[in-house]
Amino acid sequence: MLARAIDGAHGSDNDERGAWSVIAILAMAATKRAFDDARLVEWAVAWMEGHRTLSVLVPLVLAEQSPDRMPELLTHVMDRRPRSMAFIVNALLRTPEPYRYPCELLVVRHPDPEVREHFFALLGTHQRLVPPGSLDRSRLSATHGADVLRVGIGDPEPRVRERAIAVAYGIGLVADVRAEILAATDDPDGDVRCYALVALGVLDDAATRGLLIARLGSPVVGEVCAAIAALARRPDGVEVILAGLPDPRPWYNDAAFASIGEVATALDDAALDRLATIAADDRARSMLERHRWRTRHPDGREVGPDGRIEVVRRP
Repeated sequence: MLARAIDGAHGSDNDERGAWSVIAILAMAATKRAFDDARLVEWAVAWMEGHRTLSVLVPLVLAEQSPDRMPELLTHVMDRRPRSMAFIVNALLRTPEPYRYPCELLVVRHPDPEVREHFFALLGTHQRLVPPGSLDRSRLSATHGADVLRVGIGDPEPRVRERAIAVAYGIGLVADVRAEILAATDDPDGDVRCYALVALGVLDDAATRGLLIARLGSPVVGEVCAAIAALARRPDGVEVILAGLPDPRPWYNDAAFASIGEVATALDDAALDRLATIAADDRARSMLERHRWRTRHPDGREVGPDGRIEVVRRP
């Protein structure tokens, strides 16, 4: 009835109809009335997508006054506007425990793989692979963040698995989902395998070091490059990479010098001087300068082994 009344009064004005729908949803939450008309949710979310600044306040108010209603609301949102992932993530960020984890599960178990992929892509700020630990931990539930990642890493869609591993890496939870990432190093999808191997670069145990060294002998070039990047990052692995240079394969040398420049743990002058004698071209030499700046300059920083912007693919 409420939706019919709003539609009757403002049906020709989508903006005004949406604004009244937002007010109605806030009132329904405050009075514990069920969100029994999904049209109100659809109109309200459409309005919030066009009013990004004001839309931040809506999930904030809902999470504060009626956090127990957030799963119900998000179910309606995903049923009617599953592509409204920016609103969904914004709402999740503001939902307190213990209500947040059930809401996250609604998203990572949604039947539409694009919804699941978009969720993890947004958590990763739409970058393919950010430096480890550079994402705010609050992007996932404080108590069940690793459980959310486990669902993602076990997703039937490889693109979702890839994005979930990237979030675990960027958010600093690789150790928490170590078993799942180890399993993913044998994933049927090549990109997932490579992301899992790169993620092992933040660990320090002998088993993962041995696995990475073994993958240096893989016939798949992408896996070898991923193992190089992971070992270069590790204090217990970078010497393995240095000892193998120069390699007769030019692409191997390119990958090794790129990893030294972008991710390797700090090297001393003796190691850098030796590398300078075997640097085959200007690019390799520039990677040595990149390493010096990144590891020694006060403003030096890592941009990540793959900082490209990620766009969710639509069918």
